[in-house]
Amino acid sequence: MIDSQNYIHYFAEEDLEDYGNDGLYPVEIGDKFHDGRYCVRNKLGFGANSTVWVAQDNVENRLVTLKIIKAKHSQGNRELAVLQRLQQGSRSHPGHRHIPQLLGHFYEGKIGNKNLFIVLELLGPRVLTVLDCREDLLEFSQQLSKQLLLAIDYLHSHGVVHGVDIHINNILFRLPTDCPMAIGDVKKKKVQRIDGGPIEAGLPTYIVKSMDDDALLDHPNMDEQDWIRQFECIQLIDFSSSFLDHEITTRIHVPANMTPPELLFNKPVTKSVDIWSLACTVYHFIRGTPLLITVFGGLELVPQMHKLLGESSAHWLLTALFDSMDDIKSELEHILGMPEISQSSPFEEYLAKQVDKKDIGKVIDFLRAALVVDPAKRATTQELQRQAWILEEGS
Repeated sequence: MIDSQNYIHYFAEEDLEDYGNDGLYPVEIGDKFHDGRYCVRNKLGFGANSTVWVAQDNVENRLVTLKIIKAKHSQGNRELAVLQRLQQGSRSHPGHRHIPQLLGHFYEGKIGNKNLFIVLELLGPRVLTVLDCREDLLEFSQQLSKQLLLAIDYLHSHGVVHGVDIHINNILFRLPTDCPMAIGDVKKKKVQRIDGGPIEAGLPTYIVKSMDDDALLDHPNMDEQDWIRQFECIQLIDFSSSFLDHEITTRIHVPANMTPPELLFNKPVTKSVDIWSLACTVYHFIRGTPLLITVFGGLELVPQMHKLLGESSAHWLLTALFDSMDDIKSELEHILGMPEISQSSPFEEYLAKQVDKKDIGKVIDFLRAALVVDPAKRATTQELQRQAWILEEGS
């Protein structure tokens, strides 16, 4: 196994220990895959089990995204199966355009088992990058919320649960039609051992720094605000934690501050977890900050949930707490001994500073319907689409 402590670190990118036998594919700029069809141009990012790259498709003469999965997770890959299932769904559903467009997949490898390469439509900047530059924040947040709701409705109508990985970093804009993407300069540093010895098999000769989102907002022939307004359509990405709605699970990966109540108490996870994540994300759209703030996650979130949502949440939270007492005793003792990290108030108070009086009631009604601690009583995507804030044409 590769020990990353033996190497010099330049960038906060993927861990070198993720390479090697059954690990990540050692990609370098200019590498060609699938009989020369795809040529790597730059790096988009990385995750726990993958790296993501911009590549030139030499057959279709276009840029695409290559998501390259760790070899040990490549055979029978869940994300690929989910994407294939969604690809076969109805294109007439308005949410179809807000999920990734699977263009193909193939397998290649250098050492050990082969890596899965997933070919996807190339997307633009993350949603928060554009939101920070928009002058019509509330109206645009409403537009994005409608699109995200449609994306989740499309998933649920095809029996797919995204799996509480719905957050601002997993929502990207589609590139405007016929507008070239600025690939940017490649930034890389040579992989070097501290002792000066040769690097181990399976490592790339250099690590590439992920592209800066801000570079995507530059356009050689357009004013910045005019260019930013070209980004109108979002896609929900990253289905690595997804599962089918008939599958029973109590443990899935989730950002700490997005954890739904049922996951805190090891209760079965259903498609309603996506609704909780949706509400947290919509709040982030509007306020520019997360709904919940946490250092350690877990039960630290329970008092915040109660303060933010009020007495309507108390009965379910207390019942779940007592039902899980044996499982969470040590964590509860730790949390009770900690100082309070936030002065939470009902979320309406925070939104009132951001939203016009004429809109505040509709926004709150939408979030209240989704932010229900009891997953059985949480609104569905169909019910949320009937909310006044979603039905109106604009703020």
